[in-house]
Amino acid sequence: MRLAIVVHLPLLLLLGCQVRTMGPQDLVADAYTNRLVSATSPYLLDQAHQPVDWYPWGEAALDRARREGKLILISIGYASCHWCHVMDDEVFEDTVVAAYMADHFVSIKVDREERPDVDAICLEACRLIQGGSCGWPLQAIALPDGRPVFAGTYYSAGEWLRLLETHERLYRETPELLEEIASGIEAGVQADDSVRTRGIPQSIRPAEVQALFEAFIPEMDLQKGGRIGAPKFPMPVYHDFLLRYYHLTGEPMALLATERSLRKMAFGGIYDQIGGGFARYSIDEQWRIPHFEKMLYDNAQLSALYARAFQLTRDPFYEQIAYEVLGFIERDLKGEAGGYYASLDSDSEGEEGRYYTWPRIDLDVVLGAQAELFSRYYNVTQEGNWQRGQNILYRRFADEEMAKAYNLDVMTFREQLTQAREKVFMARTQRVLPRRDDKQIIGWNALMLSAFVDAYRVFGEVHFREEALQVAAFLEACTQAEDRLPRYYRRGETYGEGFLDDYALTIAAFMDLYELTYQPHWLERARALTVHVFTHFFDYGTGLFYCSILEPAPYFRRHDLADEVIPSANAVMCGNLLRLGDYLDKPDYAQRGRDMLQRVRSQVQQDPIYFSRWASLIASEAYPAPKVRIEGPEAHRWREQLDYYFLPGLRIEGSLQVASRPAAGTRLWLEQNHLPAEELGSVEAALARLREGRILRSRP
Repeated sequence: MRLAIVVHLPLLLLLGCQVRTMGPQDLVADAYTNRLVSATSPYLLDQAHQPVDWYPWGEAALDRARREGKLILISIGYASCHWCHVMDDEVFEDTVVAAYMADHFVSIKVDREERPDVDAICLEACRLIQGGSCGWPLQAIALPDGRPVFAGTYYSAGEWLRLLETHERLYRETPELLEEIASGIEAGVQADDSVRTRGIPQSIRPAEVQALFEAFIPEMDLQKGGRIGAPKFPMPVYHDFLLRYYHLTGEPMALLATERSLRKMAFGGIYDQIGGGFARYSIDEQWRIPHFEKMLYDNAQLSALYARAFQLTRDPFYEQIAYEVLGFIERDLKGEAGGYYASLDSDSEGEEGRYYTWPRIDLDVVLGAQAELFSRYYNVTQEGNWQRGQNILYRRFADEEMAKAYNLDVMTFREQLTQAREKVFMARTQRVLPRRDDKQIIGWNALMLSAFVDAYRVFGEVHFREEALQVAAFLEACTQAEDRLPRYYRRGETYGEGFLDDYALTIAAFMDLYELTYQPHWLERARALTVHVFTHFFDYGTGLFYCSILEPAPYFRRHDLADEVIPSANAVMCGNLLRLGDYLDKPDYAQRGRDMLQRVRSQVQQDPIYFSRWASLIASEAYPAPKVRIEGPEAHRWREQLDYYFLPGLRIEGSLQVASRPAAGTRLWLEQNHLPAEELGSVEAALARLREGRILRSRP
């Protein structure tokens, strides 16, 4: 159970009061300019002409709050968030609300993608205060020193104004109460981020990994996929652990949970059935009703997850989804200079989901006689299955079942369905595409690099290799003096300082690219960035890494050990050190990684679902992955033969040159179970050894 505290505020009675609603006289469009006009984030620029006296996060706002003794209001969102737009339009365009905020607060607007450190503090405060999950838009009220006293999500204009009035009165009349609340929240936020090492480190055994898996079981929704309950978020890092556990143990429930999730997600409305790509989450248990924003970080990781599922099972459905997701990314998120944009908005033409949903009458016009088959397949009704007569497209049945219902063979059915989908896709191109957030975030592009490497290694399509090299070139071009990474690139310029996740994910991606190309350059880039991370992010007190070194910082620096949708940056760095230690023959790196793992081990054991990447690392220590080295002119082809198999954690080194005995042709060495490397004459011989060691498992 993640730590939670209850903070009592005298607000419950106030919430029963009459809500002040906003009238047309309160709305003023583009009549104001505030300090956000100098921002570079598209989300902040959107608010630059609101009547609110917004500051970006920075010393100017924090210094003013200290000097004037004012409470700080921190409003956090992101460009593709539907409810962020709603609150921005309905609340922060209200001149009465804006005037009250200007008189009594220092108001700061934050793009969570630009300052994830500020967002993480406020999000954890919200979870503690509200006693559960929180999201965006995220609103926090803080003392002049930056410590939150309240946090919540969406509010109407009347609710928001009452909330502000209450806190202003409390601050004026009973400041000691707010100080007490701030101290309690501060303690809870810091405790959530604390490292709780227990006792003398013990060696990691398979029984410990089994216990981690068993802790997943009560949360598994084996009927609908994902975790039990709603809303449902795709969590690739969660399924990576389950696939690894199945590979190591043959436990059928681990594979069942992942396959059920992958199929239900791809059948659901969370998946764009016409253009490919996943929305960020669904609000229901069936994956049918999404909030429609599409994020690069989701789709990069999900494309790789579906590719790995295909590698394991050879089910062509997973291959199809992986290709469709990558196709969406390249079509709709490809930016200039070789990188990829952050997201597509949930809204277009002023409505959530307008780009993706259909009234039945429009499909009748587009498809004619094919509309009946298409509508039955995607659950389209005359009255609409969503709101305002619109239909979200989702599936319930496999192609074989639908073909049988229409007395068609599967091939003919699929041809007809493909023709219909193409017509609907072409009709949709006449609509207004949701706006892109054109930040090209370094860490998210590193996820994309790894996704293209995975796609090439699984599917063997040269195009994916070329895309991987383009993204790698983009990341290199963005790297600045002394191996410093920016946070993002936009319109020809780089902005901000990189966070730990930017470095950790880029290091991991460069090592992935090394395994693809055998070019030592990528190992050297990974090593140089690792040196930078140790120099600037390492916390000698905990043996872990801070997530940010930016100034001005929130009131304390976090390590962020738990996974969100993006895996914990500390867990990624731990894995990087273990890999890099092997590649560079640097035992001190590998030992640092193992030390990190020991420091968080008790937390992982207590709540492994929130620490899935750490759980995978524990599994890799309990079941050490084999290592392969290939030298010679056939090194790439031999690696491609290994890539046919699902071998998570396998470390491959290679060279097109043979270090010794050049006349011997291509050579391969296999090291497993901590035994000396054994030279084998072929890939087939290596696979035979892996089968003997139960490293290579038969396909389900």
